[in-house]
Amino acid sequence: MKNKFIILLLLQSCFLYAKELILDYDVNVVILDTGDINVTENITVNVENRQIKHGIYRDAPTVFYGMFFAHNNSDIILLDVKLDDNRVDYKTEKLINGIRIYIGSKNYYVKRGKHTYQIKYLAKNQIYNKDGDEELYWNITGNFWNFPIQHASAKIHLPNNSTDTIKQYNAWTGAQGFMEKDYKTKILPAYILFETTKPLPPKAGMTVKLSWQAGQIKNPENPIWRFIRQNIFWFLSIITLLWFPIYAFRAWLAVGIDPPKGAIFPRFEPPNNLSPATIRYIWQNYYSSECFSVAIMSMASKGFLTIEQLSRKKYLISKKTETNTKQKLSFAEKNLLQKLFTLGKKQVVLSSSYNVDIKNAYNDLKSSLKLENQDKYYKNNTRFIIVTVAISVLALFFSWAHFFNFSSYAVNNLVISIATVVGSVVALHVIKKSILKIVSIGLLLTLLFLFIVTEQNKYYSAYMVIIFSIILINTIFYFLIQAPTILGRKTLDAIAGFKLYLQTAEKNRLELMNPPEITPQLFEKFLPFALALGVENSWSEQFNQAMKNQGKPIDSYQPNWYIGRNYNNFSTASIASAINSGLASSVASASTPPSSSSGGGGFSGGGGGGGGGGGW
Repeated sequence: MKNKFIILLLLQSCFLYAKELILDYDVNVVILDTGDINVTENITVNVENRQIKHGIYRDAPTVFYGMFFAHNNSDIILLDVKLDDNRVDYKTEKLINGIRIYIGSKNYYVKRGKHTYQIKYLAKNQIYNKDGDEELYWNITGNFWNFPIQHASAKIHLPNNSTDTIKQYNAWTGAQGFMEKDYKTKILPAYILFETTKPLPPKAGMTVKLSWQAGQIKNPENPIWRFIRQNIFWFLSIITLLWFPIYAFRAWLAVGIDPPKGAIFPRFEPPNNLSPATIRYIWQNYYSSECFSVAIMSMASKGFLTIEQLSRKKYLISKKTETNTKQKLSFAEKNLLQKLFTLGKKQVVLSSSYNVDIKNAYNDLKSSLKLENQDKYYKNNTRFIIVTVAISVLALFFSWAHFFNFSSYAVNNLVISIATVVGSVVALHVIKKSILKIVSIGLLLTLLFLFIVTEQNKYYSAYMVIIFSIILINTIFYFLIQAPTILGRKTLDAIAGFKLYLQTAEKNRLELMNPPEITPQLFEKFLPFALALGVENSWSEQFNQAMKNQGKPIDSYQPNWYIGRNYNNFSTASIASAINSGLASSVASASTPPSSSSGGGGFSGGGGGGGGGGGW
C-alpha cells in the first residue's frame, strides 16, 4: 500500500512537470513613506519549451480606469531582472495601458525544467487616503496569465515595519471581477502574509486590500490635484467636446440662418438674364454634369451648335461655321465654346469614353461659373467649417491621449480617426449630390456604430462614440452653415417662380396673368432652363398641348439644331429624355478619368498592479 502511494505521488509530480505552469508566485511588497511601493516578484515556472521557449513576459499596467472613463496613472520603474539568481537579458515594450517586460534572449532557449524569474520594480503613488486611513489596493499576481498558478503568496511590509497599526485587510481570488475567498492570512510582527489555498486557473489571480492608521506616508499628494493631474487630457477632451457644438450653434446663429423666403409667383422669363447653366448652379448650389449638358443645349438652341445623337450615350457636337442668331452667349458659355473647339476643331464626340478635351472644357465651365457666382448668391462660410474641423481634431487628440496614453501602438488609431473626421467633411464637399452625401455619411456612421456595439473593450467603444458624435455634428453643421445671401434668396425665389411657370399644366395656365403664347421658338428658348430645373417633361407636355390646340401635328416640329436616332418618330418628350438622361451621363463619363476603482468593496483584478504574462 505504501509503495502504491509513493508511485501515485511520483506520477502526479511527473504530470505536473509535463505541463507548463507557474509552480509558485511569491511577491514581497515594501510600502515606502513616499507612497510608492517596492515590489519583488519571484515567479517559479516549469518550462517545457512549448509556450516558454526563450523566456516569459510580464505585463505591468500603469493606467487604471475608473468611473466615467477617468483613470489613475502609476509609473513603474524597473529595478532588476534575474533568472535563477543570475543576470538575464530583458527588454521592455510600451503598451497602451502599461509596459511589457520580455525576459530572456531570442537567441537562446530556456532549459526544460524548473526555473525562477525575479522581477524588482518601483510602483509610484500607490497609497490612497480613504476615510481617514491610508490604504493599499494591489493586484498581486495579475489576472491575465496564460498559465495556471499552483500557489501564490504576498508579504506586505508597512513603512514602520510594524503591523500594529493595521485596521482592515481583505483579499479576493478568481477571474477578473470575481470575489472568491480561496486564501488565508497570517499577521506577523514585521509583515502581513496572504496566500492562496487552492490553485488558480489561467486568467485568474489574487488581489489584496490593506488599510492602516494614517500618518505613515509623508506629505501625501492632495487627491483632488492628483485626480486632475492624471486626467488632464480627459478634462481637455470634455471641454473641447462641449465647446465644439456650442461654437457650431453660435456660428449658425451668426451666419447660417437663411433669409426668409419671399412670395413665389409665376415668372415668364429667367431672372436677371441668367443662363441655364448658371440657374442650375445656383438652384442646387453645386456644379455637376447637368450644368455642362444644359450649357451645350443652350448654345445649340441659340444657333451656335448642332447636336446629333449617334447612339444612346454617344453624341456628335458640331460648331456652326456661320450663325445668323441675335442671341448672345453668357460669359461661361463663351469660354466653354472656345474650350470645346480649340485649334480650329469643328466637331467633338461625347461618349462614355474618357476624353481629356471634354475634361478640360468641363473644368473650365466649372471655373467660369464659380468666378461668376462665387459668394454672390451663397455664403459657404468655409472659415467656420475649417474652425469646427480644427476643434474636432483637437478633441480627438485629447481623447486619444487619454485613452491610449500616447502609446506608439495607438498612433494608427489617432491617424485613422483624424483622417475619418477630416475625410467625412471633404466627402461632403466633393460628393456633390445631396442624396449621395447623406448615403455616404450614413454608411460611414453605420460602420462606426457596428464597430462600437461589437467592440468588447469599452474604452475603445467610448473613443469610437466620440468619433461618431464629431462626424455627426460636423455633417449637420456643414449643411446648416451654408446660407443664401439676400440677393441669393431673391434670385432663388425668382427661379422658383420661373420653374412654377415651366411646370404649370395647360388647364391651370388660364389662371396666370397674360402668359406668353407657347411657340416652337419659345419652347426651344426655355427647354435648356427646363432641363436645368428638372421640369423638361412638364415643359414638353405644355408645348405638345399648345401645338394640339393650334391644330398642328406634333411631328411637324423638328428643331434644326438636333438630330435624333429615330428621324421618323420625333417627339418633344424624346428630345427632352435623350438630352436629360443621355447627354448628361455622357458628359459625366467623358469628363471622369478611369480610375479601475477602490471603493469600499473589491474584487479579483481590482486595484493597482495586475496585468499578466505568458511565454515567448
